[in-house]
Order: sequence, then structure tokens, then C-alpha cells
Amino acid sequence: MATALSMNTNPDLDFLLSQVAEALQLPKTHFELMEQHYHSVAAWLAAPESPLAKWRPQIYPQGSVAIQTTVKPLAREEYDLDFVCELQPSGRAALVVYDELYARLKASAVYGPMLEKKRRCVCINYAHDFHLDIIPAEPDTRLRGTHLVVPDRELRGWTPSNPRGYVAW
Repeated sequence: MATALSMNTNPDLDFLLSQVAEALQLPKTHFELMEQHYHSVAAWLAAPESPLAKWRPQIYPQGSVAIQTTVKPLAREEYDLDFVCELQPSGRAALVVYDELYARLKASAVYGPMLEKKRRCVCINYAHDFHLDIIPAEPDTRLRGTHLVVPDRELRGWTPSNPRGYVAW
């Protein structure tokens, strides 16, 4: 018995949809540039002279970057690329952690002029059709596993997050 799906195949439509999907995806050159940028940011944050170095920052992709579904938003001209900067548990207040990440990036002649504070992340606006949103985080010592806490400037405290859990899901 034929199903509705097998009876309605349309090679022309399939081709057009694949072309649209390809046009929306992050191009390979942008992907490579994004990787270079976030590795450079990671090195800057973890450098021995960095005030964050003692918290052993680790940067990794989250959201659409992590699951390789990044597409160009319709309302904007640039790709929104999200990253976590996970630090070792410190017992510090959320806004202290956020401000330390911002201050370290602001101290860079490269990143300083491109920074923008957001509710939970620090945004680095590149002139290459994308921006990197970097959210500071610490492991959630209460929930453990892949659970994190991230600063929320509006709430003025930590809020739960689980980007690795999302990717696994």
C-alpha cells in the first residue's frame, strides 16, 4: 500500500527546497572564519595574564551552531552564532562573572570596539556578516551533570541553562 508521502514526491520541489536550505545555511567560508574567531577569543580569555585564567574558561558552541542548523535570520543581515564560556565553579555573584568576561574582552584592542552587552551574553559584532554571542556560565553544583547557571543582568542573578543537554536531546 502506497503512503501519502511516497505518492507525492516531486523532484523539482525537492531540488528547489534544497537550494533554499543551502542558501540559508552558514557558508563554509563563514564557518571557518567563525571557528578562527572563537578559538582566538578562547585563547584571549584563557591567556595566563587573563583574570579569568584561574577559572579555566572553556568555549564551545551552543544552540544552532552546536547542532549545525545555523541559518541566516530573515529579519537580519547577519548570522547569530552562540557560544558558552564555561568557567569552573567560583561561588561569585552572577553579575561579577558577567562583568569580568566583559572587562577581559573590552581590554582587547581587537574585541573592545566590537562589544555589546546583552541580557545574558556579551556580543562581539564582526564585520563578516555574523556576530558571536558569548554567555558566561558555571556548572550548576546543585543539579550537576551538564546543567549550568548563567548570569541574567535583568534578574540580577544566576539562571539555569543546559546547552549540552539540548544538543544531546
